[in-house]
This record gives sequence, C-alpha cells and structure tokens, in this order.
Amino acid sequence: MKIHNCSFVVALAVLHLTAIPAALAQTPLPWAIPDPGLNKTPKPSPPPSDPDYIIPPRVAPNDQISAFTTTLTLNDIPISHLTEWQVSGVQAFANTTNSDMVLDGTFKLHAEIIESLSRTNIYRVDQRGSYLQLRTVPLERRVTTTTTEPQTMNGLEIQMSLTGACFLPDAPSDQQCTYMPGLVIDRNSIDPDFFVPTRVLQTSQVGDVLAPETLAFMQLPGFQGGSASQPIGLDLYFPNSGTFPGNSQSQRSTIKRQEEIDLTIAGTFSRVRQVVKANDPQAVLGRTIYGFTLFGDDENRCLNTVIQAGAQFLPDLIPDLEGSENPPNTSINRNLFFAANNTRLPSSSFTIYSAGLGRAESLTPNIRSLREIPGASYHSLWLGLSPVLDRSFGRDRLFSGRPVPKLL
Repeated sequence: MKIHNCSFVVALAVLHLTAIPAALAQTPLPWAIPDPGLNKTPKPSPPPSDPDYIIPPRVAPNDQISAFTTTLTLNDIPISHLTEWQVSGVQAFANTTNSDMVLDGTFKLHAEIIESLSRTNIYRVDQRGSYLQLRTVPLERRVTTTTTEPQTMNGLEIQMSLTGACFLPDAPSDQQCTYMPGLVIDRNSIDPDFFVPTRVLQTSQVGDVLAPETLAFMQLPGFQGGSASQPIGLDLYFPNSGTFPGNSQSQRSTIKRQEEIDLTIAGTFSRVRQVVKANDPQAVLGRTIYGFTLFGDDENRCLNTVIQAGAQFLPDLIPDLEGSENPPNTSINRNLFFAANNTRLPSSSFTIYSAGLGRAESLTPNIRSLREIPGASYHSLWLGLSPVLDRSFGRDRLFSGRPVPKLL
C-alpha cells in the first residue's frame, strides 16, 4: 500500500528570467510589428487641470486594452482584465478509483485599468484587480495493490512420547516416568491469515511419575499422548513451515489495484496590481500579487494564517522610469510580458506575496526580424504555500482459504 499525505507549508523563492523567443529568431517579420497595445493611441483629454499630466489618470475602456499585456498567472490559472469568472469540474469514473468531484473556480470581484500620460512623456497603465478562487486540493492518496498468487504450503506435525523406569532422585524406582516435556499446540489457536500457532500448552514435565491408568491408555494402538487426566509427550502441529510458488491452480493468479483520494477545499482571496510605464526608448513593468488562502483541513493553520496576514502589509512594487523629450513609444516589446509570464513558480502552490520588476527596450521601425528584437529581463520574489508530500509504503502478506493437507 502506498500512502501520500499532502500538507502546505510556506516556501520562499527568488526568481530571475531573461526571455527572448529564440525558436522564432529565423521567422521573417512583417513590415509592421504587431503592437501589444497598452492602449492603441491614447487620445488626449480636454485641457487637464493637473499641470503634471497631459492625460490625467482615467479609467481605460476594457475593449481598448490588449489582453496580451494584462494576462498573468494567478495560482496556476491564467487571468486578464477581461476575466469575469471561470469554473471547471472533473469527476473520475473507474472501477479502481474512488474520489470526489474536483471543482476549481475563479471569480472577479473588482478590476480596473487606469491610464495616464505625464508631462515628462511617461505613459502609465495601472492594472488592479481582486479575485476569489476556490480549488480542490488533495490531502491523502492511498493506492492498494492486491496480488493473489496460488502457492504450495509445507507443514509439519510431530507426535512423540518417551517413558521408562524412574531413576531420577526422589522418584520411586518401581514406577514409570516420562522423559519428554509435555508440549501441545492448541489447534484452535492457528492464525487464519498466516496458518501459524499462537499458543503452546505445557502439560507435563520431565520426570513426572505416570499413573497406572495413563500407562494402560498408552498401550492402545497409535500415538497416545497420555490420558485426559495426565497428558504427556509432544503433540506439535505447524501447518505453515514454508511456501513455494506454483501448483495446479497457478493460472488463477490475479492482480487488483484500488486508489482512494481524500480532498479538501481551499479558498483564496487575491489582489493583483501591475504597473507598466513607457517612455520613448524603453518600458518597465512592476507586478505585485497578494494572496490569503484558507484550507478546509490544514494542520498548519495557525502558522499559515499569521504569515499570510503579515504579508498583506508588504509594499507594492512600482517601477521607476525617467521621462524623455520625445513622446512615449507604445510599441512595447512583447518580450517584457513573455519574461514576466514565463517566470517559473512552484506548481500546485498558492501565492502569499509576489513582486517583480521587468525592463525591455521598446520596438523601433528599423527592426525587420525577430532576431533584432531586444531581450527583456524580469526579477521577482515569491512567497507562498507549497505542498509537501509525505510518502509511506506498507506491505502485508496473508493466506486465504483453508488448505487441505496431503500426507507426503
């Protein structure tokens, strides 16, 4: 039997990634490189009252923002600013598997994108959202494999007694004594799973004087272990002294596998913030995720709750970018988003706090192939709950059925 126990403990990871789609480097690039389009061309507002902005902070319409620039992974589920809700359910049907339905769901509570254009020609897109997630997670998985194999069992039966004239000290010389200890296997104590005795009775001792009726009873044909009032001698019975595979029923060998999975529900409240800034030569990205997860069955509930509560006060990561004399270049390098979204995170885990900064040179009209697209870098810190598997293996062996003994 294999048993996998799963518990969630806090894990910390420092991540770094530089990404460029090298596999596509030889692909010819069209004359116009597709624009990720934070907002295709931000239209100026009426004369702003704030002297620091050409376009003051305002909520951007969802249909004017490219989902490519807002897509990120939240606890293994991809979301974007267009995500409203998504639910999935899986039920495994099999003769050898026993598990409940697995349900996963993500629901948007609030989401908005705020854009602005400063007097220093910095275009900024601030994406914020809060989400509720429900996930079914495994607690214990038991796999039992039963192998039925016919075998031949050897047994042993010993019956013996030894009597003679008494010659031991303090024994009458004209009497008969037993010179073998009286040991008898209780045949009602044979273990039904392993066919071994569990109780041995001592009926007499060496040197015991035999009564006349015991001597008369022992003269009967066959083995006589004394009388009912005075049992003597050895009467040992071992039905299982060893086995070896194979007999006339070998073709009836079978193997059966049974799998059982115990599940629990995890609920997560997450806050997401992504800030993208662009000037003329380059763009930067800052991404921060806060999460608070509660499990229906959690052996580390107190520790996990305290750490998650404290992580909610960690700061948002806002990237710095200097202004430029020229208008901002909204042809954002796609590698900036590839780098952020391809950062490796522990699988089947729950984010408590994640913060990262990315930077990439923006695209220019003289770029004619993917090979010429600049690379991007993204550095991040991740704190979360990761599953810890505790594996144990057990093996039992027993015999079924009642063997019919044959005298060899």
